[in-house]
Amino acid sequence: MKTRAVSLVAGAAAALLLACGSQPATYVVALDQTGLMSLPGACYATGTPPATIPQVPPLVQHELTVWEGAQNKRYLEIDTIGVRFPSSSQFAFTGLTEGGPKQWTYSLTVDRGNSVMEARKMEFNFTDLSATLVGAISVTDTFSCNTPPCGFQDCSVTLNLNGRQIDAQYSGQL
Repeated sequence: MKTRAVSLVAGAAAALLLACGSQPATYVVALDQTGLMSLPGACYATGTPPATIPQVPPLVQHELTVWEGAQNKRYLEIDTIGVRFPSSSQFAFTGLTEGGPKQWTYSLTVDRGNSVMEARKMEFNFTDLSATLVGAISVTDTFSCNTPPCGFQDCSVTLNLNGRQIDAQYSGQL
């Protein structure tokens, strides 16, 4: 009888764990920003990069958390990740977005005045999301207006990510 009671308790605990989903997985990652130092000429108003390219740190550290909510929803929470394109002021994404299981998108539209709209997008695509994290961030900045050209240049870049899980409670794979 004692063995059956232990089995029932263990079964109830396992069912509760499954109902609550996986534990959040937090990763510390290195973001390779070298792509920002070799943007295509289309990103610049003149159509060519300047003689002196602005220097950015090649690697920066970020923290990302992936977690599963109710009703099979998945979320990505990021610290502040900033990008500077030549035709735009610096912009950053932070916070929480829904997506997954290995792809999430952050987007923002900004009114630049004079009927010019700027659409900023950061897409996370992970190829490995287990004890390690491997993937890339594609960042795009596009402009639209009533009568093109809008006075700004569209730009996009892909930056690689590589990291390690730091949350020891996570034991599964998304």
